[in-house]
Amino acid sequence: MNHPVKRKRITKEFKREIKKKESIEHSKPKVESLKEETKLKEASNLAQEAKPILKNKALFDKETNYFEAEGATYIEKKSAQLDQCKLELEIDAERERDLDSQRIEPFTLPTSEELEFEKTQPIDMTKLDTRIKSIIAVLHNFKNLKALGSHRSDYTEQLCRDLCEYYGYNEFLLFSFFKIFGVSEICDFLDANEVPRPLTIRVNTLKARRRDVAQALIHRGVNCDPIGKWSKVGLVVFDSPIPVGATPEYLSGQYTLQTASSFLPVLSLQPQEGSLKK
Repeated sequence: MNHPVKRKRITKEFKREIKKKESIEHSKPKVESLKEETKLKEASNLAQEAKPILKNKALFDKETNYFEAEGATYIEKKSAQLDQCKLELEIDAERERDLDSQRIEPFTLPTSEELEFEKTQPIDMTKLDTRIKSIIAVLHNFKNLKALGSHRSDYTEQLCRDLCEYYGYNEFLLFSFFKIFGVSEICDFLDANEVPRPLTIRVNTLKARRRDVAQALIHRGVNCDPIGKWSKVGLVVFDSPIPVGATPEYLSGQYTLQTASSFLPVLSLQPQEGSLKK
């Protein structure tokens, strides 16, 4: 026969278990609702972040329907968009130039008497530079900026004469350059020729290694580096407190002054020992 105290205790424990189960079952919907709310919040945050991206993508796809049809990649689309922007900028710049040209008065060439008078005076480089730029502007928009009764050849001949005075070339050489480069690039070409080229040396590997020569020159205060990966014997000198052509290494034949372009024939022909013997 079961004890009544034990029976009461079992009944109480059973009721507690039932309450626990009921509380767990009641809390399940709350937990699930919280999870759903969290997911909804995350989804809304992602949607807010994606709005500008989707907007830009929609605009981009709208502008590149042709490329969508052709099945182009995203990089190709982006490149096409950049090309389109570049083209629009060039068109805007062309319009600005046209507006500027409409505001600029036609440029008149100096007369023969004025040119003769200039020959008797010291060269005014500022005046010469201004005239060169003005003539180039006229040649770029000859229809609107030319003076009445003037021909294009008059402006080009005067431009070449002024460039000869400004840069110190003879007329034959400068006219040859003008035929090659034209109005747009002639000044850029002549300015590039004015930039001093770097001093390069070629190490005589029969007498010394390039590393040893470089270290010896660096100890003398010379700032030098290897000329590039394509050459194993060349060094480029950026600046030097001493004459590079008067060092003991140079006088002993460890290196010689030589332009980088002169290295190329040897690399191309690759002469071997005894190849010149008949």
